[in-house]
Amino acid sequence: MVTKMRTLITTILSVSALLVVSCAGSSNLRTEIFPQTGSIEGKCDLILYNAHEDELQIKIAILDISGDEFTIEPFAAKFNYRIIRGLDVDEALVLAEDHLSKADFYDGMELRRVFGPGGNVVAIEGRPVYEPFIYGPLDITDTTYYVPEQGLIKVIVRAIPLKRMGLRDMQQTQ
Repeated sequence: MVTKMRTLITTILSVSALLVVSCAGSSNLRTEIFPQTGSIEGKCDLILYNAHEDELQIKIAILDISGDEFTIEPFAAKFNYRIIRGLDVDEALVLAEDHLSKADFYDGMELRRVFGPGGNVVAIEGRPVYEPFIYGPLDITDTTYYVPEQGLIKVIVRAIPLKRMGLRDMQQTQ
């Protein structure tokens, strides 16, 4: 019952978020894969996101870089994430990998830079890389970053629908 209620709440929030983003007219922020961590120094707030959509477990870790003009906040129910404030980036990366490593079929962590409206890096996103025999080479998670108001970046995290359908198809053939 609790799992179904969480799934319903997550679905409602995802649909609401899509409506907010599409009606607000704000543009989505850009991300890119980032293989090195040596150039990131300083403090950050670590956002550990964990939710379930249908049969999929969705995990993301976001390092919100301190000292810029933006605060990052998930557009999600409070029970789907927690924030640890004031960490060194190196410490946050260790905690992020620990969080992501608990995902089913975990095979490593991929880092992505999140660019703010001015082109500067405002966050680092960590996401699990899964065993290739489970989901293939594609990612199962979609993140959308947008600026609804001055100084705030919202992030929507959801499963990619085609992957969700593919997972259902695989489960039905077993």
